[in-house]
Formats: sequence, structure tokens, C-alpha cells
Amino acid sequence: MAISAAKCRYMDFIDALTSDCRVLLARFEEKQSVRFEAFCEVWKQLKFSLIHHAGDSEMEKIQ
Repeated sequence: MAISAAKCRYMDFIDALTSDCRVLLARFEEKQSVRFEAFCEVWKQLKFSLIHHAGDSEMEKIQ
């Protein structure tokens, strides 16, 4: 059974999101801190607050 183009795009989106989350967590672990402030610092450095922008446009393409 062939996978639809929309499903492939969705899977690519999920893979990219997973990768970005792993990078966020890895950078936070490098801080060797459990402080929320350290997490926020990494979040801001990676501009993670913008992550939903790519998601919105990708999800519109899929639907």
C-alpha cells in the first residue's frame, strides 16, 4: 500500500518536530542544570517560541 503525499509530509513534519525537541533537550542537558531559568535561556536561544509557525503552515498543506 502506497503512502499518500499528505501522509509523507505529515511524517516529515513530525520527524522535524521531534528533532527540534531533541536539540532543545540536549542543549538544556549541556547546561547541567535543572533550573527553569536555564531551560528558558536555551528556549530563547533556539527561538523555540516560533516553532508553531512552521507547524501551522505545514498542517495547512497537509489538510
